[in-house]
Amino acid sequence: MYGFIGIAAAPDFTDDIWFNRLDEAQRQEIIAKGKIALPNQYDDAPYIITKALIEDGRNNFILNAAHDNELPMILLQGMRDPDVPWETTSLIKKSFPHADIDVVLIDEGDHRLSRLEDLELLSREVQGLIMRNSNYYRF
Repeated sequence: MYGFIGIAAAPDFTDDIWFNRLDEAQRQEIIAKGKIALPNQYDDAPYIITKALIEDGRNNFILNAAHDNELPMILLQGMRDPDVPWETTSLIKKSFPHADIDVVLIDEGDHRLSRLEDLELLSREVQGLIMRNSNYYRF
């Protein structure tokens, strides 16, 4: 048994978060030039979004179907995340109906979840996942 911890998980982000948020001129630039540089609020370097990334993402969508995976998952999501809507956690749960999924919504959390209290929460969740797995593994 293993597990998955998602921090601002956005499996189908290439369309849901990137391509659908671009205006028509930006989408046409990606089509014509193969890429676009967008402002990056987390770094001085721009985000480079390529046509290949968008196409690869479309070939690997997971939220458009139900999956039989029973993997335990913990989804940490900031309620003040400007990049990934918290509702994405519901889409993930719907796509993995047999999985044991815990959603942890963090009222003051942003996209990075890098405040001390966020990191402490992450540490507790990782430890909890290890304990779940201790039934399967002997340390």
